[in-house]
Amino acid sequence: RLRSGQSVYILDAQGKVVAHRNPSVVLRGVTFLPSNQDSIQPGLASVDPASAVATSGGGLIKTLVARLSSPSVVLATDTIQIGEQEITVVSEQTLAEAMALAINTTTAIAGLIIVALAFSASAGLRTVRQIVQPIQSLAAVAQAISAGDLAQQVQIASRDELGVLGNAFNGMTTQLRQTLAGLEQRVADRTQELQSNLQELNLSLKKNQERTAQLEAIADTARSIASLQSLDQLLAGITELVSERFGFYHVGIFLLDKDREFAVLSAANSLGGKKMLARQHKLRVGREGLVGYAIEQKTARIALDVGDDAVFFSNPDLPDTHSEMALPLVIGNNSIGALDVQSDQPNAFSNEDIQVLVTLANQIAVAIENARLFEQSQQSMQELEKTFKRYVRQEWKSFSEDTAIKGYTAHQNELEPITIALPADGTAENNESVYKMPVTLRGVTIGVLDIDLGKNPKKYSREELDIIQATADRFALALENARLLESSQAQAARERTIGEITSKIGASVNLRNVLQTAVEALGRVLPGSDVVIHLESGR
Repeated sequence: RLRSGQSVYILDAQGKVVAHRNPSVVLRGVTFLPSNQDSIQPGLASVDPASAVATSGGGLIKTLVARLSSPSVVLATDTIQIGEQEITVVSEQTLAEAMALAINTTTAIAGLIIVALAFSASAGLRTVRQIVQPIQSLAAVAQAISAGDLAQQVQIASRDELGVLGNAFNGMTTQLRQTLAGLEQRVADRTQELQSNLQELNLSLKKNQERTAQLEAIADTARSIASLQSLDQLLAGITELVSERFGFYHVGIFLLDKDREFAVLSAANSLGGKKMLARQHKLRVGREGLVGYAIEQKTARIALDVGDDAVFFSNPDLPDTHSEMALPLVIGNNSIGALDVQSDQPNAFSNEDIQVLVTLANQIAVAIENARLFEQSQQSMQELEKTFKRYVRQEWKSFSEDTAIKGYTAHQNELEPITIALPADGTAENNESVYKMPVTLRGVTIGVLDIDLGKNPKKYSREELDIIQATADRFALALENARLLESSQAQAARERTIGEITSKIGASVNLRNVLQTAVEALGRVLPGSDVVIHLESGR
C-alpha cells in the first residue's frame, strides 16, 4: 500500500512507462531513464504530463520527462528479467517523506545533546572557576612583579598543585629579589669602576691632546723659523710663536756676548720684555737668575714657584711671574744663550712640558746658529762681490787705458773704431734719436751699447728691449772672456820673458857677465829705453 508522496511504476527495456497509477502517463508513452543506482533526483511523479514533449524519429519516441526545477525524490530501481523481456520497477518517494523519520530522530538527539551540554557547561564553569581563580591571582602577582614590584607574594589557600606552584613562585620571587640586589650592587661597583676608568681615560686623552698640540706647535714653530733668515726677525718671531702656541705670557731669548760673560736679552714678546730690551737687560752667566745658571750648567732650570726659589731673579718689569723655566741653547758643547719662558700660574710646567720645550730649545739653537752662519755668509758674499767689482773695474780701467781703440760703430755694414773714451760712470743719457744700453759685467759697467734711431725715432716694445738687454749681457761676457784671454797671453809672455832672462843670467859665471846679460836682456824687452844697473856700495 502506497502512502502519500510514494509512487511505483514499471519501465520496459527502452525506459517507456508501461505501468503507472496515472494512466495518462502510460498512454502518452512517457519514457523515463533512471540512474543505474539508487539516488535522489527529479522523479516521474513530479512530471507534469501536460508539459512533456514527444518527438519521433527513426520509429523511436523520446520524451523529456523532467524539468530541472522539479522537486527531488528518492528513487529505488530494480531490473527484472521475465523470459526475454526485461522490465525495470521504479519506486519513488518525496525527499520530505523519505527523511521524516531521520529528521525526527535527529531532532530528539539534538535536544538531548543540548541539555547534556548545558549541564556539562554549568558543571565545567564551576570547576573552571575553582581552578582559574588561583591561577588568576597568581597571574596578577606575576604581572605586578614583571612591572617591578618584587614585594608581591602569592596567597596560598590550599596544599594542592596550585599551592605547590604558589610556594615555588614565592621562592622564585625571593631569589629574584636577592639576585637583583646582588646585580644592583655589582652594577654599582662596575659603574664606579667604569667612571674611574673613564676619568683616567679622559685625563690620559687630555694629556695626549696637549702633547699632540705641543708637538704640532713645535712643528709649526720649526716651519716658521726655518723660513726666517735674518737673525733679528728670527729671534722676534720665535718669542711670538712660542708665547702664542704654548700660552706663556712672557718668552725671552738671551744670547751670550763676545766675552761670554753676560747673557744679553735679544728678543722678547711681552710688554715688560720690550722694556727690558730697551734698556739692554743682561744677566751675568752663572751668577744671576735661572738663565745664568742654565747657560753655565747647560741644563734646564725650573722654578715652579718663584717665591721659593733662591736662584730666581726678581724682575720689576715682570711682576706677574709665578713659574719660570730657563732652557740652554746649545750647539755642540757650547752654550750660545738661553730660552726663558715665564707663566703667571704656579706649577705651570710638567715633565712632559720640559721634554717638549727642551726639544724646541734645541731646534731654536740650530735655527739661531744657521741664521748667524747665513748672515756671515751674506757678509762674506757682499765683501767678495765688492772685491770682485773693484777688481773688474780696475782691470777694465787698465785695459781701456792701454787700448787705443775704445769701441766700434757699425753703419751700413761698415765697422769704424771709436777712440773717444766713455763718461766716467760709463753711461749716457738717452734722447729721442739715440738709445743707450749699459753693458754691465756683474754690476760693473764696462761699456755702452748705443743704438742710433735715425731720423724716424720710435719707442721700443718690451720684447725688443729684452732682446737688446740679452745682447748687451752676452756682449759683456764675450768682452770679459776676450780680455781674460789677452791678459792671460800677456801674462804668459811676461813669464816666458822673465824665464829667458833668468836663464841667461843664471848661465853667467862672474859678476860682469851677469850685469851685462841683465842689461842686454832688459834692453831687448824694453826697446828704446836706457837700462842702467847701479850697485850700491857698502856703507
